[in-house]
Amino acid sequence: MVGFCGGYTTFSSFSLLSFDALQHARFVDLWLNIGLSHALCLLGIWLGKVAARPVPRALFKFHNLLKS
Repeated sequence: MVGFCGGYTTFSSFSLLSFDALQHARFVDLWLNIGLSHALCLLGIWLGKVAARPVPRALFKFHNLLKS
């Protein structure tokens, strides 16, 4: 039982795993799923921001190079 497209499928899987853990009283699994999902998503966003930080400066330099 998962969702039917993109983000909904991901969220449905996350919710189903959490619900299943709750239903079977596996509270460690429940909180690990919730905690790690959020922590890893925040880490991914931060890494993306760090990786993208030099892009505007590089594009500006490339644009100036093309103009000259």
